[in-house]
Amino acid sequence: MLQTSQDILFFCLAISIVGIAVFICLALYYFIRMLKRANDFTKGIDNYFKKFDEILETIKQKISLAVPIGVTMSKVIIEAINLLKNRRKEAQQLSSEDKDNIKHKK
Repeated sequence: MLQTSQDILFFCLAISIVGIAVFICLALYYFIRMLKRANDFTKGIDNYFKKFDEILETIKQKISLAVPIGVTMSKVIIEAINLLKNRRKEAQQLSSEDKDNIKHKK
């Protein structure tokens, strides 16, 4: 089978080429696996940002519905405070007039 040194050389070269081919196949396999993991990772991040965007849209919609109610409530509260201030002023004026009337009667 191996009769000359050239046959041994060709046999060693053949084994080396097979070894290099196996190494290249393994390297390609791991490189492709790494690319697939990176792709899965980016899909996961993309899904995360889509969910985050949906949450923001939901919050935006709820806030846009709540703002008119908040504005109306603030107007009602302001009017109630103004009404209480006016009644307090009227009560103070009446009490000062009563004090003046009492002083004049004496």
